[in-house]
Amino acid sequence: MLSTAHEPVEVLAASPAVRVSVPLEDAVRSWLADLRLANRSQSTVTWYRNVFEQRILPILQELGVRTVDQLERDHVRRLRAAVQAQGKVYHGFQRPGAPARSAALSPATLHAYHRTIRAFYRWCVSEGYSTDRAAT
Repeated sequence: MLSTAHEPVEVLAASPAVRVSVPLEDAVRSWLADLRLANRSQSTVTWYRNVFEQRILPILQELGVRTVDQLERDHVRRLRAAVQAQGKVYHGFQRPGAPARSAALSPATLHAYHRTIRAFYRWCVSEGYSTDRAAT
């Protein structure tokens, strides 16, 4: 899980063309801190954090993506398919022994997840964490 520490990651590169391996979790923490500095609402930042913690990071880690520069367009496609296959996640009370409930995600929710990862990745490119604008 992402810690609540809000220290941005410092990226040092010899030239702008050099790709720097920044762990995804560090980049997400820095992005969320940057959103707070940009006066995004707390509910927006919390939603982004939850989406990354509960959905995006675990799936990307299963796909072998550990750093921002490893993220490719195919990973994003596979991420979308995995999120869609997981469906809705229910966190409410459930009777002991009851079967897990699930339901399909709406197209709007899937699109919101894609917009989230696209916004994060564009921020990563703007910060020099990646030079590949085509991943998302």
